[in-house]
Parts: sequence; structure tokens; C-alpha cells
Amino acid sequence: MDMKLGAPSVPKAQLVFTGDRGGGLGVAVQGGKYVCKLPKGYRGEGLELAITENGQLLAIHPEHAPLVIDPSDGSVRPL
Repeated sequence: MDMKLGAPSVPKAQLVFTGDRGGGLGVAVQGGKYVCKLPKGYRGEGLELAITENGQLLAIHPEHAPLVIDPSDGSVRPL
């Protein structure tokens, strides 16, 4: 699977604090209807956003499975 990592590849998406207790993180996408909340453990060094060749937005963490982010319905699921 071909992926591009980092901010230049995903300019309209960013990691944001969700305001939850414990400092939860989420992914906000320009024009998206929802902020997609990431599960516990998806934070800290190594957490990155990527986009696949077919346009799927991913949250990648070195210690956890990649997650598919869908801002149209707020869902987050394993790749």
C-alpha cells in the first residue's frame, strides 16, 4: 500500500485536543462534519496522519494498529 506521511500530504487534516478528561486527541478535517476521537493510547511521539493512494485518511501510531478516519460520520476503525 502506498502512503504519504506528514503535514504536506494531509494539509486539510490535523490532530486536535478534544477537551475530554485525560487530554484526548482527535482528527479534524476541513469541511468534515465531525471531529473523530482517537482511542486511548493514540497520542505522543510517533502519532501521524497519512493519506492512502485511494484517499483514505489514516492515523498511524508506532505502538498501535493504523486507524481509518471518516470525518463525514465521525467514525474511527482499524485498517
